[in-house]
Amino acid sequence: MTTQNLMLEAALRYASWGWPVLPLQPNSKIPATAHGVHDATTDPEQITKWWGRDPSMNIGVAAGKASGLIVFDVDPRNGGEAGWDAWVAANGPHPDGSMQLTAGGGYHFLGQYTDAMRSCKLATGVDLLSDGRYFVVHPSTIDGRSYEWEGSCDPHDGVGPFPIPQRWLDAYQGRRTETQQRTPDTILQGGRNEGLLSAGGTMRNAGFSEEEILSALLVMNERRCDPPLPETEVRRVAKSASRYEPARDVAGDMARGTQAAEALLHQEPENDWADWGDDIDQQPAPIRWLVRPWLPDRGLAMVHGPSGAGKSFLVLDWMMHICTAMKEWNGGKVGDGDVVFLAGEGHYGLRARLRGWKTYHRQDSSRILITQHGVDINTPAGFKRVVDTIRAKNANPSAIVLDTVNRHMAGDENSAQDTKAFIDAASKLVELFGCLVVLVHHTGNSDETQHRARGSSAWRAAMDIEISVTPGKGDRPGTITMRKAKDTTLAQPLHMKLTQVTVPGWFDDEGEPVTTAIPYITEGAAEEEGERVNGRPGNRESKYAEFIKVMERGWYCSDAIYKDDLPYIDRAKLKQMMIDDGRKESTASNDLVPSQGNRLIGFLINSEAIKATDGGWLMCDPEVVSQWNLKTGR
Repeated sequence: MTTQNLMLEAALRYASWGWPVLPLQPNSKIPATAHGVHDATTDPEQITKWWGRDPSMNIGVAAGKASGLIVFDVDPRNGGEAGWDAWVAANGPHPDGSMQLTAGGGYHFLGQYTDAMRSCKLATGVDLLSDGRYFVVHPSTIDGRSYEWEGSCDPHDGVGPFPIPQRWLDAYQGRRTETQQRTPDTILQGGRNEGLLSAGGTMRNAGFSEEEILSALLVMNERRCDPPLPETEVRRVAKSASRYEPARDVAGDMARGTQAAEALLHQEPENDWADWGDDIDQQPAPIRWLVRPWLPDRGLAMVHGPSGAGKSFLVLDWMMHICTAMKEWNGGKVGDGDVVFLAGEGHYGLRARLRGWKTYHRQDSSRILITQHGVDINTPAGFKRVVDTIRAKNANPSAIVLDTVNRHMAGDENSAQDTKAFIDAASKLVELFGCLVVLVHHTGNSDETQHRARGSSAWRAAMDIEISVTPGKGDRPGTITMRKAKDTTLAQPLHMKLTQVTVPGWFDDEGEPVTTAIPYITEGAAEEEGERVNGRPGNRESKYAEFIKVMERGWYCSDAIYKDDLPYIDRAKLKQMMIDDGRKESTASNDLVPSQGNRLIGFLINSEAIKATDGGWLMCDPEVVSQWNLKTGR
């Protein structure tokens, strides 16, 4: 059985047991989808789609009610064996059940789900995994070490999870104080961030510090969130709430230590406030990308440029790659998910762009929600309308775009106070939906302001990513330049051109075909310098020759036929040839996308060596055509 069949069939088998699965990045425990465990499913079609894109991905299984499992994860690297032995010694052994040996030398003991036990740190080196958590399963591997079901405890042989002993339930309940018990006012899953942020905002308005807010939110998270959010997420919520200026210091005006304040603040968080570096550097925290290496999957990003530079076309191109699951942009991996596009000028003008883009990229459907007009998100009514609309449409955004800033902002973009209010609102969207928010903005009019956002200097300070798009002069391409990357290195600049595309079947009021523009990446340095060899940029000869050989083989696979007196290469036959040569299907598909300027078809179209026709391409380079003619005796 091939690796592809092994991983896919294992994932489908787990799903057939009622265990929701999710793809994990190859050689990793990190989810490969935008929303992690919340994307876990038993749907065979979705599972086949995931592992069809990358057969080397590891497999995760959602713990909790969905799978009927709780997992006791014993990590010996953190003292888990001693912690587990102490737990069992104090509370008695468990019945026989499924057990897995982990790649880290530890164990996964699988128990039957009960809502009486929730995800927590059960003992030293022992995590209890339930709702909101997942675990890695066989045949996944990390650094050459595999996850394996223990021979006598293998669920493939019908061994199920063990029932949780009553003594364990009693011990679990005993480790939680009375103030940590769940209250009737539980913040349900899906509203956890918003509920905590609302509470934190109320406390900040009353004058509480970030440390005080964090302490209270940690208690609320444990008592009222089902399941609790990770502590890092609660810290982000507390930090976001603390950005506001308090209306007054209520706590300072009252007697210190009143009953209300004590009830809110006396509880210390279960986890320590500080961690040793030797502990935290064992926990990988790589940046996850929506469009590598340009857009991360979370945070604030700004794309700015003068009018006509193509910034909106570029951002829309990125978003359409995300919401159509195209997997790759200019050689970098692309995440997938819903996109919410707040269109300041409405969606009427976007219709042709969307239809033209889908036609150009051969895409039939997308998950992009587009607003009818702009709204001021830094006003309570405007912000509420955005949030309510996203929820009413059941969107689960990986990215939210505000195009442009001045169409969605009340106040003056030169005002630090108004800018801060807008940034706070955008940051709230990040927190609420756990996504990336992209701001499309203009630059100033003078030459010295062409590489920074128009208005207050607070824009740049608040951004995780800042990208500028500058137009080219004459026939030269424009440039995409990353100006700031808070947590990673700056991406290398790219050259971009816009190509005109006719929207099929669309005509204006005078009967003329409707056209739009599609961005594509080109190697523009040599063109800017005017250096060309045989009509092609001189520094590209090696790649050009390599790609011409691929097209020649594709031509022979297309029966070496001609159309319009030019060699014709059939798209389907060229793709099959590339797959037969050992390329993945997804790689072959990306090689045939015209907008991928550094790959086969995009490169040759940009070099004017080929042109598109029905079902394939015609070779237009006179020198190449002549050589091919000689080989066939034409």
